[in-house]
Amino acid sequence: MKDNYSRNVELICPICGGVSFSYDENNPNTIYTCINCKNNFTKDEILEANSENIDINLTEIKDSVIKDIEKDFKKILKKFK
Repeated sequence: MKDNYSRNVELICPICGGVSFSYDENNPNTIYTCINCKNNFTKDEILEANSENIDINLTEIKDSVIKDIEKDFKKILKKFK
């Protein structure tokens, strides 16, 4: 089984579709500003706007983990035959 299933999900501006934001990494309450259209969003707003894309990626990761676990179990069971 793989050791790492992490992935980066590109966040998209819900107004213009831009993918570049400015924000303060050190501030948990930072405002995300779209570089293209200059609209501002809270973290919750930008995550909500991208929730469908986040959910799709999460489902893909879950499917990958399940496939790898099944593959590992098959290998283990072959050893006991």
